[in-house]
Amino acid sequence: MSRREGETKRCTDRLQVNRDLINVNFEGYKLSLDSLPMYKLDLASGLDMALVTDDQYSYQYLKAFGNHNHLFSDAWNSQYVWFVDKTWTIYRAEMIQESKRLKVDSCYTIGEAASKRLISGRLNVTLCFASKHYAVVSDGTGWLYLVFTGDRSALSAWKECGRCEPLGAGVGFTVIDSVEQKCEEAGSVIDVVCLHVDKKSLDASHGMKNTHVLSSDFITKLQWITLSTNAACSFNMSRLRTIECTSCPQFVAIHHNASRLIVITDKTLKFIHDSVKAIVTPSLPNEFCIEQQEKAYTWSQREEEVTVTFHLSSHGALTKSHIDFTLDTRHLQVNLNKENDSVVLISGNLFDVVSVQDSTWTLTDNNILEIVLFKSVPAQWQFLIEGDDRGEPLFDNEKLAEINEQLSIYTSDTLKTCDESSQAAFNTEQLEECDALSDDDFSVWSVCADSHQVIQQMNISSHQWLFHAGSPSPGEYPVICLRHDVDGIIWQPKGGLSCGSDESESLCWQHVSTFNALGYVHASKQQRKFMTCCPDFSYCVIADCVRHVYVYYQMTRLVCPLRNRKTGETVQSIAKQHLISLDTTENIRGLHATNSNIFVLSDKTLFAISVVE
Repeated sequence: MSRREGETKRCTDRLQVNRDLINVNFEGYKLSLDSLPMYKLDLASGLDMALVTDDQYSYQYLKAFGNHNHLFSDAWNSQYVWFVDKTWTIYRAEMIQESKRLKVDSCYTIGEAASKRLISGRLNVTLCFASKHYAVVSDGTGWLYLVFTGDRSALSAWKECGRCEPLGAGVGFTVIDSVEQKCEEAGSVIDVVCLHVDKKSLDASHGMKNTHVLSSDFITKLQWITLSTNAACSFNMSRLRTIECTSCPQFVAIHHNASRLIVITDKTLKFIHDSVKAIVTPSLPNEFCIEQQEKAYTWSQREEEVTVTFHLSSHGALTKSHIDFTLDTRHLQVNLNKENDSVVLISGNLFDVVSVQDSTWTLTDNNILEIVLFKSVPAQWQFLIEGDDRGEPLFDNEKLAEINEQLSIYTSDTLKTCDESSQAAFNTEQLEECDALSDDDFSVWSVCADSHQVIQQMNISSHQWLFHAGSPSPGEYPVICLRHDVDGIIWQPKGGLSCGSDESESLCWQHVSTFNALGYVHASKQQRKFMTCCPDFSYCVIADCVRHVYVYYQMTRLVCPLRNRKTGETVQSIAKQHLISLDTTENIRGLHATNSNIFVLSDKTLFAISVVE
């Protein structure tokens, strides 16, 4: 089924839980007393950190930059992590399992670090790998670097392809995502999404006619930058698109062919600028128009009859001879035939069969035409005339009273009690604080790169946000984790090959894994700062602000089954958890999980925790 360009597809059925991945008999995690091997390495120059200044006081700044993860991952080389020290040197870290040591190698140094680090209000350096051989770096002061990395597993020398200030001098930003596309000619195209917080504009171009007090003085903007490279590894910025978000998004990802952008946010977003193609504001659909057309008639129903009423005072004095009434068992047509005034009042197929002999119509002195149709089968009608929306349905007072009585048990302020013979009533006191839904109204937005329109939207506010993690493997979307009942469910976008009208190209979210009872675990960690999972989803990890790291494994089968002493039941598998205390009191600045190791970064130390048993 095709749809008009610019029409939003409201996806309410995309989060379909795979019941095979839900463990309804999960009884909890068992704390393991076994210690996990932990290795650490002191950083010679310390970690580079840009703190939020007094001028960056808004909630937008704190949400966008206040909880920055200083460890960067690579989907093409998942065993490594990268970080930036105070000299603005990018280091690659890996855990050597054979020699049981943590190894760190320098890869690239950003120029003019000594002077740029002193710029007030700068942001943290961010690193994002666009492909197997390209990386994008932002220094937080407004400069964007495109770097040719070569084979990163072989630690080849990184070569700077060029730099630019895409948003203007001194406009700092962070890089969120990037992707490379090979061109038919020599070279490639790299799309980059950057985030920065800007002052709200009050000019007429943004529709601000009054200078009233705004809810916030700042607004978040996503800058979609397209870089074109050639065979000589130099590049130029060929396109810049700006998306305005009312609040900082939780998740942003570019499609692999750069045809769309996926954004998860609790507010609205829209394109406001494109350097190549003009932004065309779509006309408002009819269903959103404020002005409502006056209804041609009203109709109401009881169990055995339907009453249709026309107010014809605008047609002057009328008599019964002016009314042409035709009724069949499933069809009704009423015409008003008057000199110089001929109107079809109603015509079409009825919802159900009626009794022609028992049905009547009357015309009062006030030009009110009333039609009473007697139903052949007593039943509730969903509509009067098929395809006719000119009528306004009215509800009978007795019917409304009956509905209100049925709903009173759900809307009453008084808790319903029960006797011994009835089933126990639901008690809201059984709910805990973590069971309450968030006030944030999160939605998944899929916006088209070319038409600038929202092509899909899905509301996920009924599921509490837990975390998001990087791509499990090259060519795949990053994953998100939402709470479903008490569990944490891992969702990954699939499909969405283009912005065409084919239904098969719609973006769907696949349930790929489940972390049992993670919703309650998440709520219990009041000091949590970072949360993520490994690429194969065998465990998830939570890091506090200081010192403590918690690891939660999936169910694993025991070599020797255990027996419950009380019930005598044999336990074949358990889910373990580990509590790890770091040998430092420094704040935790970064967290990353691989299939075999957990990397934790503090102000001056890098830790590696082996999770392979």
